[in-house]
Amino acid sequence: MDYSFLLTLGIVLLFNKLLSVLFGKAQLPQVTGSLLSGFLLGPAVLGIVTEAIFGIKICLMPSVFLNKLAELGVVIIMFSAGMGTSVRDIKTSGKSGFLVALCGVLLPLAMGAAVMHFLANEHSSIMSAVFLGTVLTATSVSITVETLRELGKLSTRVGNTILTAAIIDDILGLVCLAIVSGLAGAKVNIGLTLLKPVLFFAFVLLCGFLHHAYFKHIEKNVGDQNIRRYPIAAFALCLFMSWAAEVIFGVADVIGAFAAGMIIAMSPKGKFIETRFAPLSYLLLTPVFFANIGIKATIPNLNEYFIIFTLVLVIVAIASKILGCGLGAKLSGFTTKQSLQTGVGMVCRGEVALIVASKGMALNLIPRDFFGPIVIMIISCTIITPVLLKLVFKGDDNADKLEASPLVDSYDLPVCLDIVSDELIKADKEQQKLSKVAEPTDEDESFDEEIK
Repeated sequence: MDYSFLLTLGIVLLFNKLLSVLFGKAQLPQVTGSLLSGFLLGPAVLGIVTEAIFGIKICLMPSVFLNKLAELGVVIIMFSAGMGTSVRDIKTSGKSGFLVALCGVLLPLAMGAAVMHFLANEHSSIMSAVFLGTVLTATSVSITVETLRELGKLSTRVGNTILTAAIIDDILGLVCLAIVSGLAGAKVNIGLTLLKPVLFFAFVLLCGFLHHAYFKHIEKNVGDQNIRRYPIAAFALCLFMSWAAEVIFGVADVIGAFAAGMIIAMSPKGKFIETRFAPLSYLLLTPVFFANIGIKATIPNLNEYFIIFTLVLVIVAIASKILGCGLGAKLSGFTTKQSLQTGVGMVCRGEVALIVASKGMALNLIPRDFFGPIVIMIISCTIITPVLLKLVFKGDDNADKLEASPLVDSYDLPVCLDIVSDELIKADKEQQKLSKVAEPTDEDESFDEEIK
């Protein structure tokens, strides 16, 4: 048996964490470090360097093992994203978030498709153009949240709207992915292919009903005696729905995972189950997923065409979100400055855009040479968003119209839990020190014997 996969996995995790920490200390998105780790260790960089020096490629190569582990990683990422999405919280956050999200999906979808159609007409089809537009629809809110929290603007009308819109944005983007991926793999008529996503969402409702009934049964007959059963049952539901989405309904497996997460989020033990998946994702699957994308990425010929295409793609990705989401905010009654702030807050791309892009490459909708510009676009958006946010919020009063929001609370909760955990660890260490001081020494014991 070949055990080289253990060495490969160890190198991936170690180098991934190293770059993530370095990017974090530089106040840059850590996901960018994860991406670059695979890019640097793969054929695109290390392979070229070692071949030029030693005449042979010494690097991490794409493998079946990494691909399967990365696929499980993306399922867990989307499952966790679904568990972090509360339908109740979205309802209470107002209609402005939906309008911002809708405009923030339609305009990037149209502009992204136009870029692929007009600039890559020799390499594109209608489906590939639509798929590139689908990649641009996604929004990653984690970097925006950290920046707004630093600026003291998270609990404001703009902050609440960005949080709500980002969640709805990803849901709409995944709906687009479901339709496009179904059409891409269709071997039947278009009507039946368009019907499959509808049937899938009916299937999701059925799974939600059955899960609720099963959950009630366990809660009634078992209670919290074997609370570890809940995460296992939730994981089984995630894997089953991911398989059903891909195999039965012809939509991407990540959509099934996301839907399973939303079902779990509506259960009373949703937060408990969510915390049990964080270590699995953080320690193994998420780093492998991002690194694997970098390992599979190739550097296209750096000719004038690809340089122009990449620059246009980055500009369109930034402008489409600012204009689309800004228009939605303006229609919701925001001021011009607030609309600009909302649009800038939605610029950042991240894991969902990468997931959609990787699915497109797997379906042969995105030529491999165009994957490099897409990765560059995602990295550019994640880096530029904090800079633009600080500029558009410059001069605002930090106490301006603060608003409470369950969505803000859900993002603040992990930070509070980390603080509490640190304090408990410190208290435990202090208690251990006091216990050591209070322990009787040999001299104390001999003195006690003399007294007796």
